[in-house]
Amino acid sequence: MLKQIYYLSFTEGLILVVPFLFSYLDETLAGMLLMILSIVLPFVTRSVLVMLVCTVPIPIVTVLTLLQQDFILMDNDYNVIMLLALLLLFIMIFIIQAPFIVLKIYSAPSPRSLVRKGRRLWANTILRVIYIIEVIIHKISLMLPLLYYAFITFIIIFTYAAIYNGLNEHYASNEANSGFYMNMGTLMDSGSEEDFGNKIYSNYPFIYHYYMDEVIRIPTVSIFLSASEFKSNLMKTSMSEYMYFSATTFYTVGYGDVDIRGRVPKFVAQSEMFLASLFHIIFVPLMLFFITDYFSKKLSRRRSLAFPRIMAKKRSVVQIELDNSGWPPRSEKHSGKTKR
Repeated sequence: MLKQIYYLSFTEGLILVVPFLFSYLDETLAGMLLMILSIVLPFVTRSVLVMLVCTVPIPIVTVLTLLQQDFILMDNDYNVIMLLALLLLFIMIFIIQAPFIVLKIYSAPSPRSLVRKGRRLWANTILRVIYIIEVIIHKISLMLPLLYYAFITFIIIFTYAAIYNGLNEHYASNEANSGFYMNMGTLMDSGSEEDFGNKIYSNYPFIYHYYMDEVIRIPTVSIFLSASEFKSNLMKTSMSEYMYFSATTFYTVGYGDVDIRGRVPKFVAQSEMFLASLFHIIFVPLMLFFITDYFSKKLSRRRSLAFPRIMAKKRSVVQIELDNSGWPPRSEKHSGKTKR
């Protein structure tokens, strides 16, 4: 009985429904339970669908945790480091979890149709629909390494962009010199009130008081701490100079047009460089190895299955050619003559 409960709950992943049932009682408890199951289930389940579902909560919680922080109210910049450590923990769990999920999906057998002759029409129809759904999920799961690469890259770049913005907002509110600075000429688009920066930054108009060759603090994006403004926060942060600086730091381009002042901002930028090198040196080659290994094994299986048929066909062709050529010669007994 216990084995059956464990099989249905964890191996098949039906326990993933429990947090959604608890959401009517306590949303916080349901969210914590969903996070725990999303971390644990991919290591024990065999269901491809459950593994795909478990990849969603961790990055969503990471982004929501980030966008709901008020950096102005933080006492000091070391609180930003603690927040960064928490977010990096979520990202590292996701990066460690992703190769294991890809390995299990690529090792899983391809779905097989259970449609059989002699069954009722409605039963075969249901089984055919289930088979089609399993094939679609299987094909989508084969693209998971590419989706993981794009998704993790965006999560890392966006996370650091929001932290850079929050640090600058924190330093600007406390009138500190630390932060991220840029040349006035490279920051402004048109130098008028129709500048695109007016739609992104909350304190953008103040830069009109400076000269074009002067280095100033990058304006900050005003992030509203509400779920209804999530899309607006995401778009404004993605279009800001902070996203640009985070992307160039992640890919180690380093154009040098952003001036970093202060130990904590430099430490945060260094942590992004370290995470990017770890991601590109370990995660990406591991994903490429899984992809090449999967397709090489698939090709070898096809060849092993096709080899007996090819050899049988060759033997039949050779036998026909030998029969037509009269070789080997028939024995006298086979030809109807008796040997005296």
